[in-house]
Amino acid sequence: MTSEIGIEKPGVFSPPLSRRCMPVKEWPELDRARWIAALQPSDPFTAAGVAADWAPTSKREIANGYGRWLTWLEHYGYLDRLRSPASRVTEERVRAYMADLERMVAPHTVVTRLLQLQQALRALEPNIDSRWIMHAACRLRGTAKSARNKRARIQTPDRIAALGEAFMAEIMNGGAVTRQSARNFRNGLIIAFLAYRPIRAANLTAITLGQHLAKRGDAWWLSFAAGETKNRRPLNMPLPTRIIPYLEMYLERVRPFLLTRGGRSRPARTGAMWISRNATQMAFTTISYWVKRLTAEAFGAPINLHLFRDCAATTIAIANPENVRIITDILGHATPTTGEKFYNQAQGIEAGRRYHEALAGLRARWDARQDPDRTGGDD
Repeated sequence: MTSEIGIEKPGVFSPPLSRRCMPVKEWPELDRARWIAALQPSDPFTAAGVAADWAPTSKREIANGYGRWLTWLEHYGYLDRLRSPASRVTEERVRAYMADLERMVAPHTVVTRLLQLQQALRALEPNIDSRWIMHAACRLRGTAKSARNKRARIQTPDRIAALGEAFMAEIMNGGAVTRQSARNFRNGLIIAFLAYRPIRAANLTAITLGQHLAKRGDAWWLSFAAGETKNRRPLNMPLPTRIIPYLEMYLERVRPFLLTRGGRSRPARTGAMWISRNATQMAFTTISYWVKRLTAEAFGAPINLHLFRDCAATTIAIANPENVRIITDILGHATPTTGEKFYNQAQGIEAGRRYHEALAGLRARWDARQDPDRTGGDD
């Protein structure tokens, strides 16, 4: 069976489909020019582009999703680089695109790709009504079942933090800093850090000493400007005291070791928090790999970076329901009612304090179960 241009229909005896997302620099000239225009801020003579106010993360994700669509078009010979973006989008093609995606990724990822395509078209073709794609994605979302049981993978942050601390125990107990123990410590700190501060993956990866993580008096503070977060809300919170000894051990002994590749080279010059085995900033994919691998080994199912946020929200909702509203502050979801930075800071501090209290109670019970002698008996 053939398509409208005489080649095999997608999904029917077709060659392997690439998962590649075509980068912007490889887009057709018209698409690329319109995308650049859509990102332009306003000036006294020109209105802002449709995507000018989108968060940086949204811009990257939507461009990535549109690149996935262009790769699919190119694979089947549909990518006419001289035609407009809207002229390439037909219901037949979108249905076929969706069918191919369903064979390759989870249902909710299919929904995400369709929404990214629709948002990209809104930027590239603002005068064309592309909402039919969004409506199709919403209908699919309503019937899609997750390929993974998220509830079964939820762990309480106290258990997650305990796992992270176990990987740091060797060095904390006086052990030598070796390539293996340094890697274990770094990975353990990332896991514990996410248990206490379940920030988004992009922010976790980007942490820079002195800019996003700094010491103020006796406390360590995690701070991101509004322009660095997905929803343009500033994050400004202190870290809990429990994690401070581990953080300072990492900064004093482990991170310098990693920066010299175990003493084999001069220290690399970078302010990145998380250092790879090559003395460079760890990539998101590397952080994700280790977190999922180590949590899967410990709990029987992996906890991806985003799932830490679900773990935190679920724990508060169950263990401390009277303070359920702090979830929005911990996760950076709430819209501030005033722009004053001290109000935002106070909200973050109070949310952090209550979250730490909830975790402290859970952690005390966890420690007691691991060491019954600490409570004077078995429970």
